[in-house]
Amino acid sequence: MAEVCKLHELEYGDIKIADDVVAVIANIAANEIDGIVDLKSGILQGFGKKNTRGVKVNTECKTVELDLSVIVRYGVKIQEVATNVQRTVKENVEMMTELEVAVVNIHVIGVNSKTSKAKVTNVDE
Repeated sequence: MAEVCKLHELEYGDIKIADDVVAVIANIAANEIDGIVDLKSGILQGFGKKNTRGVKVNTECKTVELDLSVIVRYGVKIQEVATNVQRTVKENVEMMTELEVAVVNIHVIGVNSKTSKAKVTNVDE
């Protein structure tokens, strides 16, 4: 079962947000950025508590650290795309969950060399 932390103690009960929920929010936010082809489990697979669809979540109660494994489109400025992902993921996770995002680490694990998602070159293969 996913790790959860009490976000608020309310009159009618507690609010808890699972790591998997944070991972889904981060995944959706990252995929909205131009230049991102996909998020995939890669070199981070097997490390940490959660690795859901290319997102590893490490939560310490109300603070969260994220690691995203991304595949970028060929020809983009990787630094620019990664910075946009960091900003967008941080804003969305904080807005939706009221958790503090301490870090958003981006791991570029592949480059898509064609318009089709099928043609991807991963660094860890």
